[in-house]
Amino acid sequence: MSAELTQSKEDLVGVQTLMPQFPVLTPGLWLLVGGETRSRFTESGEFLGAYEVAWRPSLPDSAALAELKQVELELAGVLDPAPRQWLTARIYSLLSHYPGKPLAQAVEMAIGFDWVEDLEGFPAWAVQEAARQWRRNKENKWRPAPGEMMDLCERIVGPFKTLSDRVGQLLRFEARSKESGPVGEQSRRSAGGFVQLGMLARAAMVVARE
Repeated sequence: MSAELTQSKEDLVGVQTLMPQFPVLTPGLWLLVGGETRSRFTESGEFLGAYEVAWRPSLPDSAALAELKQVELELAGVLDPAPRQWLTARIYSLLSHYPGKPLAQAVEMAIGFDWVEDLEGFPAWAVQEAARQWRRNKENKWRPAPGEMMDLCERIVGPFKTLSDRVGQLLRFEARSKESGPVGEQSRRSAGGFVQLGMLARAAMVVARE
């Protein structure tokens, strides 16, 4: 394995490979981080599920602000990218489970570089979960393509990333409101109509069960 694909052993200390627990949010906080959702139906009236159509930050009150800061602490480090050495080992370990023709060392190194480039932005626990799901799917008889693993990782990390992004936006929105002066109660209302409160959490739980 090329030295350029690896880092020191110290980089692997404390690597989080277990899927983290999704933060527990109060109903009031769900109203702040959830978006407006609508139902989708076929022409015959069959329910196809709900989808989110809009979200914009609104000013949190003091209680919600404290909760947002707590969630921010819980999410700290959860989305940190996987170390390159761990990621390289994880990729080659997964690929070794499936048949493949022998390749020249230079080609294997190039393949490794491609995989690391495509997956290095994801946290280790998301890559680990994606590899586990691929292995345990009996329909997967062949090695995954990088794009297939990226799609799995995106789906797994999506609820956490969405929550992290929205918590950050809400906290920045609150900080800017202090600089610009008092904001009326109208700005404190949730931005959206009917909010599917459990949308992100249920998505995380579904991913964990698969």
